[in-house]
Amino acid sequence: MTTIFSDTWKFFRREIMEKHTIKLGQSLTIRNISESYALITKALEADHALSLDISEIQTIDTAGLQLFHILAIDCERHSITLNFTLGTSELENQCRNLGVTIPGLVFVS
Repeated sequence: MTTIFSDTWKFFRREIMEKHTIKLGQSLTIRNISESYALITKALEADHALSLDISEIQTIDTAGLQLFHILAIDCERHSITLNFTLGTSELENQCRNLGVTIPGLVFVS
């Protein structure tokens, strides 16, 4: 019985994550941030959970990092679950070079 429950839970969790995952492209900069902001805002209006797929981001600037930072703070303040996929080593280097740490942001080793 535990296996059936566990399998069912995994299925529903996967479905929930897929419905509320926003896949961000290779770049999150001042040039394209408004598109990402619009997608994130719309998703937050629909539910209290959000997953951002940042696995393809190669380039990020301070505008993109500010979006992540404010989003993390606002989600915590409003009890919204926010998850990030694993970030790339390029993203990690850019965050480090800009001196920014984002709560919940984890990088590939």
